[in-house]
Amino acid sequence: MLSDVLIPMLDLNGTADQAQARIDQDRAYLHALRDGQDPSDPRIGPSVKPGWEWVSDLHTEQLERLAQRT
Repeated sequence: MLSDVLIPMLDLNGTADQAQARIDQDRAYLHALRDGQDPSDPRIGPSVKPGWEWVSDLHTEQLERLAQRT
């Protein structure tokens, strides 16, 4: 398990369908990390929304923590 607690990427506004899409996106991200694959998630890619560049830093931290566990 990657972590004891899952906290979605903090963008919590939206409809029920958007919430489900976010959960699916978060799940795909975590499964990719678990499986040693590149998550190819637009929230961490090179073309993130302005002001959201910090999410890429969180992704880097996740990769570093995962590397320490393996």
